[in-house]
Amino acid sequence: MTTDQQHFDSYFKSRGGLFDFKAVGGNALLRKILDSFNNQIKRNNSENSKLVIPHIDIINNNELNACAAKSNSKYFIGFYLGAVYVLKDIFYRMLSNKSILPNIGVIDNETNPIIFNAQITSLNQLFLAKDPDEQIIPKDPVRMVYADVLHSHALNFLLDHEYAHISHGHVDYITAQFNANTLWEISQESSMETLFSQTLEMDADCSAVNSGIATILEAYQKSSFLPVHLRQYYSNFDESLVSWCIAIYTFFRIFSFADDHKKDIKTQTHPNSGLRQSIVMATIATILNEKFNSRILDNFVKNIGRITDTVEEAFSAISHQDYNPIAFYNAFRPEAQEHVHYLMKNWNNVRPLLEPLAMKNLPPLNND
Repeated sequence: MTTDQQHFDSYFKSRGGLFDFKAVGGNALLRKILDSFNNQIKRNNSENSKLVIPHIDIINNNELNACAAKSNSKYFIGFYLGAVYVLKDIFYRMLSNKSILPNIGVIDNETNPIIFNAQITSLNQLFLAKDPDEQIIPKDPVRMVYADVLHSHALNFLLDHEYAHISHGHVDYITAQFNANTLWEISQESSMETLFSQTLEMDADCSAVNSGIATILEAYQKSSFLPVHLRQYYSNFDESLVSWCIAIYTFFRIFSFADDHKKDIKTQTHPNSGLRQSIVMATIATILNEKFNSRILDNFVKNIGRITDTVEEAFSAISHQDYNPIAFYNAFRPEAQEHVHYLMKNWNNVRPLLEPLAMKNLPPLNND
């Protein structure tokens, strides 16, 4: 192990430590993902010398989780092993069903695998819930590539979210103020006041949306130079954005079953899944309104229903659960929208605390 890997392993030992590639003979998918993550961070940092390069690695834990952390002046981004494979399973399962996105590839040979509950957040749960003999792989190669594209979008969103915790000064602030060196994507406890914690999470989500749109815009502009099997997914910006949204909506949809919707939204460490879905959609609309033409914004607004229906129908088709977009719909109730507005106003209190520690320009104060 390198020095950074040893440090990473020691820091996360209580959570499972560093995933040992050698113990399983190496893993091409995980190595490919880590290479992609590191290239993405370096590309994003190429024009800003203040930004740091964190050590990114896999934590040997079967849950769906990720984090940003700092230890002895070294920044880490850790992905649980479960995050990679639980997300991969859901997208492969979706594209293995004939009724889901039937316009992608050829659906004739897909097998329609069913699982009791699609909102699984652990590999242990997945192993118990699935048929041990089933191989969840889309039969059509075009559909399999599209599943990989969605998987990549979701993982990159998670990476950009965790990196924002570092580059926006969140990790340094909580280290200095709360002696809490780690921000977890999935967490029920926090030493921070919950509205402060939720404001940080909102900021990280919005930053990840900005990075995601920049990435698909660059891919769209350079689509003719992409590998042939990927070009069709980036040759139309509107459709590329729809695919990205399907991936991110799916990521949050996984957690809507576990969210306690009866719990006061002000007392949770993170905005609940529906609120986060709505914040992502609103952030996209804001970016499109400011930086793109009205046609693209209009098309996006028209496609929101298509995006939500695609994912909600998918979760119903691959499981024994009914069509149920309640988490997303609840985000538009007056009390939920009032809470989002409060978080946005609270950004005016949080931003000055982060600014001395931030490695890049932070979003402006909210003047609404």
